[in-house]
Amino acid sequence: MARLGEAKGRGLAPTAALAELVRGSDPRRPSHIVPGSLAAAASLTALTELAGRITEADDRRLLARLDRANSHAWHELGQGLAELTDEDRDVQWRPARQNPSGTWTVGYPIHSERLNRVIRALVAVGAVTPAYLWIDNPPPTLPPDGRLSPADAMRAATAIVRGERFSDGTIAQAARDGLIDAVGTSLCAWYAAEQGHDGRT
Repeated sequence: MARLGEAKGRGLAPTAALAELVRGSDPRRPSHIVPGSLAAAASLTALTELAGRITEADDRRLLARLDRANSHAWHELGQGLAELTDEDRDVQWRPARQNPSGTWTVGYPIHSERLNRVIRALVAVGAVTPAYLWIDNPPPTLPPDGRLSPADAMRAATAIVRGERFSDGTIAQAARDGLIDAVGTSLCAWYAAEQGHDGRT
């Protein structure tokens, strides 16, 4: 955005500014223009639809952020998920209360250690990533069949964990409705398949 603003200040036409951005884009960085991704749109409506469309390249870009080498974190995710109980998923809240001084303490969810273990593991394996702009997209929902693709699992993991910072109860809701289970199951299956492709057990 800063570079576009600077290009406008120099009087560049939008197409010229875009061409300059493409030339200076570095695919090794999290924020970049994917090589060969430029396309034409017949109208603003078509452009809006194109901007919201998820492609295989988008999925590959996300999956590349997963830490395949962190076997401990993947073990923690699998074990943590297997040990989650219905009690862990039914997160309780500490109610708001008034302190003796007259001030109030707001209520907040109390996550079990087992649930926290899963959340920490999702972060450690790289499933919570700045490469997904969760705040600009609709909140994740659990599909009717309860299954997520690995890339969608990363999108959901990012929205759940980052969303908790802005809205207490985001993790609790995802635990209650099965979304966290779906995220973990999808990612663990992906990792197992990757290990098989590498010839490891």
